[in-house]
Parts: sequence; C-alpha cells; structure tokens
Amino acid sequence: VKQSYGYFSILISVIQIFVLAGMVTMCGVAPLNVNPMVGPYPDSLSLWGAKNAYGILVRYEWWRALSGAMLHVGVVHLFCN
Repeated sequence: VKQSYGYFSILISVIQIFVLAGMVTMCGVAPLNVNPMVGPYPDSLSLWGAKNAYGILVRYEWWRALSGAMLHVGVVHLFCN
C-alpha cells in the first residue's frame, strides 16, 4: 500500500508558523521571565484573536472560537505540538 503525505496537515503547520512569525514581527519577543516559551508578549494573543469567552459571548466575536487554534504562545509551544 502506497502511503500518501498529509498535505492538509503540512498546510496547517505552515500557516501556524507564519502566524507565529507575524506575531513576533509585529509584537516583538517577550523576555524569558515574561514568556518562557520564546514568543510574543501574552497581551498580543488577545489582539491576534485568542479564545476569550467574554469576547465570543458578549461582543459576538465568533471568529475567536476558530482563530485560537492557529495561535501559539511561542516557538517551544509550536514545536512541541
């Protein structure tokens, strides 16, 4: 049986890498005592659409339920997943 590549999984991984690179480029890298995962400041996650129950239910920002899956706290978090 010929095994095929998981093109969809590779595409999702590439998108996540570009999203993290964009977050780091726009928001900067936080010091290790703030974010030990080597990534942006924690506040930038909310700006980029992290899951937030108040935002989803009260502000009707339904896209937060989906966009949070593309966000990672840092390089360590991304590569461990």
